[in-house]
Amino acid sequence: MQLRKLVTQIADGRTTPVDLAEEMLARIERYDDHVNAYVRVDRPRVLEQAHLCKPEPRGRRTLHAVPLAIKDLLDIEGEVTSAASNVFANNVATRDAEVIRRLRECGAVFLGKTNLHEFAYGGSGIISNRGPARNPWDTTRITGGSSSGSAAAVAAGLCVAAVGTDTAGSIRLPASFCGIVGFKPTYGRISTDGVVPLSVSYDHVGPMTRSVDDARILFQAMSGEEAPFSVPGRKLRIGIPERYFYRDLESEVGKVMSSALAELEKAGHTLIEVDPPVEEDRTLVSFESYVYHAKWVDRSPELYQPETLRRILTGAKISQETAAQARAKLKTERATASDIFTSVDGLLTPTSPVLPARIEELLANPDTLRQRELVMLRNTRLFNVLGVPAISLPWDLAACGLPVGIQLAAAPGKDFELLAIAEEFEILAPWQGRTPPGFD
Repeated sequence: MQLRKLVTQIADGRTTPVDLAEEMLARIERYDDHVNAYVRVDRPRVLEQAHLCKPEPRGRRTLHAVPLAIKDLLDIEGEVTSAASNVFANNVATRDAEVIRRLRECGAVFLGKTNLHEFAYGGSGIISNRGPARNPWDTTRITGGSSSGSAAAVAAGLCVAAVGTDTAGSIRLPASFCGIVGFKPTYGRISTDGVVPLSVSYDHVGPMTRSVDDARILFQAMSGEEAPFSVPGRKLRIGIPERYFYRDLESEVGKVMSSALAELEKAGHTLIEVDPPVEEDRTLVSFESYVYHAKWVDRSPELYQPETLRRILTGAKISQETAAQARAKLKTERATASDIFTSVDGLLTPTSPVLPARIEELLANPDTLRQRELVMLRNTRLFNVLGVPAISLPWDLAACGLPVGIQLAAAPGKDFELLAIAEEFEILAPWQGRTPPGFD
């Protein structure tokens, strides 16, 4: 159900907060064993929150009694923030993350913490002390990472919406793989205070939802900003960066993208070939990740999953001087990011060049895992580097029955404009609210 309609039903008394919470808890109990979306659900605490949701005038609190899932990278006071790692098994938060505080003020009910790639350091979602989350469209396949459990929970209907984080594509990639909407706002637009960092220069927090309108509502609540009035239906100039983002696509992804481009042209939008510069250097991510983890790596390295520890240690020999140079370069790249959008309203790419892989195949080939992940994240990472808003929305199912998402990006600060464009494209998509079979 659309978030806006649900809030209206609660305000009108057609649905009570407790009944809604009970319904979600029942779905989690019934289906979560299939997808492994949650690491922790405290039923008494969820019902306590629901009971405290007293009747509210319509529109007063935009998320009144709405059940949300929270990636286990964000602090909720009194709860463990594990980051899907044994390192943080006893890491009880003493206060809410800023975004949790905002959501609480808007009336949200927190269902539980969701699974993720350990410490968010990966795009597959298969490395976690709770085991990999599984894709509701095919539970033998990955959800993508690192917001793996959040994506699975939304797609399977185990929450109304979820919160994820995104450092190189960790909201948008799992959104694409699971057939939902994932929105990464402009860098800094949503606070990361109280969020376990992967790389502070690239980390973003954002909504994962079933529709663009739901993403807009959640973004407003998380950022504290109001959406400006927009005029729908205008013809757009859409940049198509073929040289980098459309190369080496898996055949089924290529077919869906060809269909999407044809549909957009048919609707009267102008497609313009563009060639933005792409930066692939990961020095700063490696450095900042190591700086954050150094004390735990020295004290108890055995508590990390081996592959996570290997990735963290790649930053051990990077000097402060090298990191400072990387930061200066990043600052320059972000200062000129708007230039990419001078002749277009937005860029359009496949969210991922590939379909979700099989879990057992990735687990059986650990030596190739990181390279496979870098391919999955190829099309999303640039927009973290530039700090610009980007969104993935489902366009269609591939012939094999797996979702394929399209990604849109806009100039820095144009978050609401991007959401408006995405909503126009959502109407054109063959997707039209599909849900995975077996989770009705």
